[in-house]
Amino acid sequence: GGRECGLRAAEERRDRLPGRGGPAGRFTQVSAGAGYVCGVARTRKIVCSGTYPTAVPSGAFTQVSVGGWFGDAFACGLKTTGAIVCWGDNSYGESDTPAGSFKDISAGADSACGLTAAGGVRCWGTLNFVLPAGT
Repeated sequence: GGRECGLRAAEERRDRLPGRGGPAGRFTQVSAGAGYVCGVARTRKIVCSGTYPTAVPSGAFTQVSVGGWFGDAFACGLKTTGAIVCWGDNSYGESDTPAGSFKDISAGADSACGLTAAGGVRCWGTLNFVLPAGT
C-alpha cells in the first residue's frame, strides 16, 4: 500500500501509513518524505513517524517540511517566532539552519530553502545560495 494524505473538515490534515501507523492526532499541516512523515499538531508541536529515528525539536511550530532520501532523511520546522530548526541527516549542511526570520520553508533531497520575512529566498545544504530579489 501507499500513503494517503488529504484535507479533512475544518482544514485539518491527517496522514495514515497503512501497516505502519502514521502519526496519531489532528494536524494543521503535514509533510511526507522517503519513509518519514511529520505533521504540525493542533498543539503546535511537531509529531513524526517512519523509518528514520531522530529526536524532534520542542517548541511551537507553524510548518514542517520533510526532505532527504532513504537513510538520510531530515526535516525542518518553522517556529511561531519565525526561526527555522532542522534535524536529521546533515551530510550536505541541510540541517545547518541560517539565522533570521522566515515565513515559509521547503526541504528537498539534500537542501532546504526558506522565504524570509522580507520576501527573499535563502537556501542551505547543496543549494547554499540566496536568490536575487524578484519582481
